[in-house]
Amino acid sequence: MSLLFKSGFLLILILAAPSCSKSQIKNSGQKMSIDFYRTDLSSPISIEPKIYKIKASGETVEIPDALIEEYDGGYHYRFLNSQKNSRLKSSFSKTALWKIKWKTEIDSSLIPWYVLTNNDRIVIQNENGWELFDESGKKISSGPRSDGNIGIDKINNIFYENTFNGLLHARQLSTGKNQFQIYPYFGKGYERTVLSASEKNILVHGFELPVMTHDSPIRPAEYSILETIDLGSLKEIDEDGMLSSAFQKQVLVCRSSKPLIATVGEKVVFAVPDHIFFMDEKLEVSTDLQENFIPVSLSLDELMNIYVVVKILKENNEEKIALWVISKEGNLISNTELKDLKETVIVPPVIGFDHTVYIILNQRIIAVNSSGKIIWDKMMAGVVGGAAITPDNRLLVAEGNLLTSIDKAGERNFIYDFENESLLTQPLVNEKGEIIIASNNFLYCIEPKK
Repeated sequence: MSLLFKSGFLLILILAAPSCSKSQIKNSGQKMSIDFYRTDLSSPISIEPKIYKIKASGETVEIPDALIEEYDGGYHYRFLNSQKNSRLKSSFSKTALWKIKWKTEIDSSLIPWYVLTNNDRIVIQNENGWELFDESGKKISSGPRSDGNIGIDKINNIFYENTFNGLLHARQLSTGKNQFQIYPYFGKGYERTVLSASEKNILVHGFELPVMTHDSPIRPAEYSILETIDLGSLKEIDEDGMLSSAFQKQVLVCRSSKPLIATVGEKVVFAVPDHIFFMDEKLEVSTDLQENFIPVSLSLDELMNIYVVVKILKENNEEKIALWVISKEGNLISNTELKDLKETVIVPPVIGFDHTVYIILNQRIIAVNSSGKIIWDKMMAGVVGGAAITPDNRLLVAEGNLLTSIDKAGERNFIYDFENESLLTQPLVNEKGEIIIASNNFLYCIEPKK
């Protein structure tokens, strides 16, 4: 069955499906039940995961320092990797003065969201599209995109972007030209992101966009889709540019609020209110961690420990915000209340190689050690455009027009003043120890002075 036919068939089922309230997982302590489906959205599938209540084990857990990852060409997903932990693969000079190696103009009418790299290519995703550059800052190509995050397939040297016609486009990193396209489940009307890519398979997440009509209220988004697509031979492209060898290996549909998702290899962590689900490479739900909470932001470490900022409703209807660090067995390794937060935590927790956690706020950063103790809480010099952690555990921070680093003790060191520019993206460090970052007007590469 072709991708196009299956997608259309499933869409018909969705439009005809009644609202389902019964879950195949029942727990009297939970406020919200979650249903999963394959292709028949009128019947939730039966799943039998291991169910654990999230709770403190009463034992002190020491997490060993993470090994430094081998540099593999760059940073391929938003927040640097599919675990969303903002770990850099290279360090930079601690004492050197810095200078601009090159800068190049970007589309100043569009706000840059983040920068990705792979070997000699740099991709900027902005609010409505993308721009492609070489390693010297020369612009190669640009184009529009639809809702969702661009991701790089480092093995096949392509990047994926969601399009307005409901197709996933795979574009050549060398030129920016479209190499092939795939029709995913549900097609148009979904925010869609490639979460991870291997030599032949991609894992894709789609979340329904709100439906607006002229004569009725906005219907809120409720469907979330995970699908594993086998690309087959990348050379089997038909006259319409479709990758004819591609086929869906598995699909899983969830009816819930927008989930938080991160992956380690082919393992998926999927968080929705009151549940954190683990899924294997076949999108089978293997584990369900349960408690009463709303997930706000989430990232993973190399051991699949979960770092999640949660919102909890107290008995007096006041909200409590906390950082939970949870093992894959549901043991609450640490529980740190985050007080006096005046804004929502949007950025996933940054996880140091020593497992210090950094909570990034609009103009404030909170550092929490591996035992759950707040070790410093600092206001920044300006709005934090992004932050990332080096292998030697220095936090590289874009704050206003300044680029700084902060060590574990909270001591800030100046790196570079971009003067009238506002730094808007997470800084990257390449294999040479150079720093790449985008402002509202330019893409920069800075290097140590010799």
